[in-house]
Amino acid sequence: MAEKKLTISIADSGRVILVGDITHKTVMSVLNKNVFNAKSQVIVDFAGVLRSDSSGLALMTRWARQAKKSNVEIYYECVPEKLAALAKMSGLDTILSISAKES
Repeated sequence: MAEKKLTISIADSGRVILVGDITHKTVMSVLNKNVFNAKSQVIVDFAGVLRSDSSGLALMTRWARQAKKSNVEIYYECVPEKLAALAKMSGLDTILSISAKES
């Protein structure tokens, strides 16, 4: 199965929408994006993510660190089950605000 390019769109409301696959090959296209832009709260929506490996967790932790430095609350919605399980297994679920995709 071919990887789907990872795209990002950022709404004025602070909602960040990810679409495609998050892998070590695709994550760099969004990793350094400034998703905070003077917002007090950011919601990252993973509903459009088809597949993710540990690169998704790296992206989430990087943005969480950046949010903390910027004094921004960050929440992750519709996180794929496998990615949420990886966060739990690594203990990062206790510091990341994650809501998983409904089955």
